[in-house]
Amino acid sequence: MKYVSVRMFRIALLGSSAAFLTTATVAMAQSQKRPAQGTAQQSTAAAELEEIVVVARKREENLQDVPISISAFSAEALEARGAEDLVDVGRFVPNVNIGEVGSGRAHLTIRGIGNTDAYVTTDPAVGVYVDGVYLARAQGNLLDLLDLERVEVLRGPQGTLFGKNAIGGAINIVSKAPQGDGSGRLTITAGENERIDLAGAVDIGLGNDLAVRLSGISKNRGCLVRRVSDNGCFGDENSNALRAFARYAPGGKFTADVILDYTNRSSGPAWGGLLYANPGSFILSTHNMLVASGAIVDVPFVVDAIGVGNPDVTDGNVSLENSLEVFGASAHLRWDVTDHISLHSISAYRTLDDRFTWDFDSSPASIFHNEPTTTESEQFSQEIRLDGATVDNRLSWTTGLYYFYEDSTTDETIKFSVFPGFTSVARSKVDSAGAFAHLSYAIADGVRLSGGVRYIYEKKRFEAQSNFVTAPPGVFDRLAPLSKSDNWEDLSPKIGVDVDVTDDVLVYASYSNGFRSGGFNGRTTIANEQSYDPESLDSYEVGFKSQLFDNKVRLNAAAFYLKYADRQFSAQRSDPDTGALIIILDNAAEARVLGGEAELTIAPTANLLANLTVGYNDSKFTRVEPGTTSVTLDSPFTDAPAWTVSGGIQYTTPIDGWGGELTIRADAVYKSRTYFTAVAAEIDAFRDFVSQPGYVLVNSRITYTTRDDDWSISLYARNITDKRYRNISFRNEFFGLAPALYGDPREIGISLTRNF
Repeated sequence: MKYVSVRMFRIALLGSSAAFLTTATVAMAQSQKRPAQGTAQQSTAAAELEEIVVVARKREENLQDVPISISAFSAEALEARGAEDLVDVGRFVPNVNIGEVGSGRAHLTIRGIGNTDAYVTTDPAVGVYVDGVYLARAQGNLLDLLDLERVEVLRGPQGTLFGKNAIGGAINIVSKAPQGDGSGRLTITAGENERIDLAGAVDIGLGNDLAVRLSGISKNRGCLVRRVSDNGCFGDENSNALRAFARYAPGGKFTADVILDYTNRSSGPAWGGLLYANPGSFILSTHNMLVASGAIVDVPFVVDAIGVGNPDVTDGNVSLENSLEVFGASAHLRWDVTDHISLHSISAYRTLDDRFTWDFDSSPASIFHNEPTTTESEQFSQEIRLDGATVDNRLSWTTGLYYFYEDSTTDETIKFSVFPGFTSVARSKVDSAGAFAHLSYAIADGVRLSGGVRYIYEKKRFEAQSNFVTAPPGVFDRLAPLSKSDNWEDLSPKIGVDVDVTDDVLVYASYSNGFRSGGFNGRTTIANEQSYDPESLDSYEVGFKSQLFDNKVRLNAAAFYLKYADRQFSAQRSDPDTGALIIILDNAAEARVLGGEAELTIAPTANLLANLTVGYNDSKFTRVEPGTTSVTLDSPFTDAPAWTVSGGIQYTTPIDGWGGELTIRADAVYKSRTYFTAVAAEIDAFRDFVSQPGYVLVNSRITYTTRDDDWSISLYARNITDKRYRNISFRNEFFGLAPALYGDPREIGISLTRNF
């Protein structure tokens, strides 16, 4: 599918935004000094732990008044931690695991609930929302933190207000709105691995009623490792993103926001290699035998030539392609009908085009790899929402209607050297409609009951064409094209109670339900492919929120129990007639998850700030459908470490003589062992190849800010110990291979910012 008019609009947006940023850069030297908003004010506010406003319940509220488990980070807090994208955000949130697996794509897991497959016929289990707009595909969910107001991470199912596919939780990203005050900033960053980044924003007033904020970022990094055979580049980065945010506010009753965003990423494949190779395995030995006999035209697999076990050495023979293009446009309208009732409309349109390759054997031989896998998606959504407060503000409520449409296609070819590979083209069309309502009523002073419900009707149409490739003529017949459809409906309720024990302590208890869409197996090799049903999650949570010692200590904690039904799993089998690979995707298991999390922030003085988060997750399968999956009752959840811990300390001190302030910050994060497969047999035999043992990452940042806050300069170090850790790995003894993708190595650099 091609979107010619949209692509032309993207080019226009790119050009106009670049022009505005260039103008802003030139104008900095001529701009008038704005009032100081410096670190001194921020550090004083930090000592008193400023109020954090979130929209977790679709309306603005104090974080401490929202009776759900939520972490929120302002733009300043993210910058202080050196956070660059959602992977960094996930490190500071308990019971959250986000691992990058390619350009613009990550595995997102909250409280053990997630999904590792990015195929268009499977949906994520953690919803990502940008300014209230749902991102339907995993491709493009690894967003750069471009000119944001804040990021909110909601843990537990959010089905009532956020809808389908927020069964594990939701990540809500809020852009910085224009003020029309002529302010802006420009940041240049340089670091190891040829890192050169440029980010900027400018806020422009166009009369009394219209303001526009333009922002952009260009991130560039050199190769982390080069391919042995041809010097091909792995792990490099070339990413550009632009956003235009216009706000029209002709009075106190009506506001119209229009937001445009464009992202283009182009790089080599993710940094990866082989952990292990066994040349005596069936596939590798057969491959070498066929090459030696001349039965296939290829090169032999030679272990010593490809640096097995060394993450700094890799090889391969597939094209080095890893690109992503995303465009989005949304219109947000708000009309204050009365002083207590508001009507909202969010209309959004998004497209993406993603391509990636992965050479699983990391060698010059063509043993196991994918040709460029392409994914194209086009989505439209419309939300109408009415919210307000009545009964002397004792009753607050939100109700609305939601419609979502997506048309997406994945084209994937997997090739092997010694037996037939396959190609699969899958197209999914989704129509989803819902109605929702949520209310909170104060039954007594400091005691509130809340409840809500969302009804969803969803229809999916599925088209697929799977072929066997590289097979001798006549051995395998082409599968007939498939065309199927199915529909589901769901009712997701939520009830809860929260009580103000004191003015500074709130306790709450709640039950909520989440829903993840059903669908079809896009990689089908069976002519009569059937659909699989949605997943369902029941969540029981108790917790408290507290702001103590004159707002110098914030301690929030929660405990949860999740009951997980109809979990979707894939399994691989051999066709008894042809011996061909068959992939099944079905509702194969039930499980329970229990755990807890705590977040502590302390500001004992105006100069010192410390934070600590701890998350514990115990996930266990309680039933497995016989014959449907390789998972057993003893299998672990994937991408769900039992322990997640983070801690940071920040100290700010004035610099006598120079003026301004120096801020020193250090952060450390710990994750216990993380499994990448739930197949018990593989774990028992190859534990250290199919999981990442527990590890610690340490970052630090030193920032000097001038007295007038016009300039700041930072020295930073990410992954100071240069820890080599894996975002994904697996081992298959039939192939005799254990490929892996790695997280980023150490990077030391400097960042210079000019505010105006």
